[in-house]
Amino acid sequence: MKPFEFTVLKNGVARLVAGYSANLDPVILDVLKADAIDLEKTFLIADDALTTNFIFELTNRRLTVEQATAALTTLRPQVTGFPSVTPATLATLFKKSHHLVEPDWQRLDLKMLTYLGWNDIATHQKFIVAVQADRLVGVRGTLSAGIHNGVCAICQTMSRVSMFTATTATNHVGNYRTNGNYICRDSGQCNRQLTSDEGLQAFLETVHPQ
Repeated sequence: MKPFEFTVLKNGVARLVAGYSANLDPVILDVLKADAIDLEKTFLIADDALTTNFIFELTNRRLTVEQATAALTTLRPQVTGFPSVTPATLATLFKKSHHLVEPDWQRLDLKMLTYLGWNDIATHQKFIVAVQADRLVGVRGTLSAGIHNGVCAICQTMSRVSMFTATTATNHVGNYRTNGNYICRDSGQCNRQLTSDEGLQAFLETVHPQ
């Protein structure tokens, strides 16, 4: 299960728990429960003890937000997570970046990241590391100072966004062009809002064409 698929599952469970709390009509609850279980069958490992126990938890109509959160935590072993990244990895991906500011490693939970992104406030730059065409790529760009509410090109959700622009080479030797889009200023929040990687891949094609 990919991190953004875990988010989809989490959202489905949240809708079910909210239905339990609101004491909705049993027919509606059955629909919400069926939707949540369908998501589990889609994303979770079949015939796995963690999956079986989790589905059993969802049948409890007194399930609380705290209990649901604890149950979701047990599924972490089934999340593939982001590939291992080290300072040496970043040095390789961003060879032209002198005095590279690294992300806050202690606050990173790679298990739940679809991509890695962080800001260098002093230089108004943003760094993104993601998987594109089955390999890790690094993208460096300028992040505008302005922040406004808008749709992020990556998570495709209303968020606090800024314009990200990156310079890429064209097909003609020595020619470059600047491409960009509005994305979440906070990459951590962006990851938590992702329910698909389609927006991320489209964004990478814009700022890091293959």
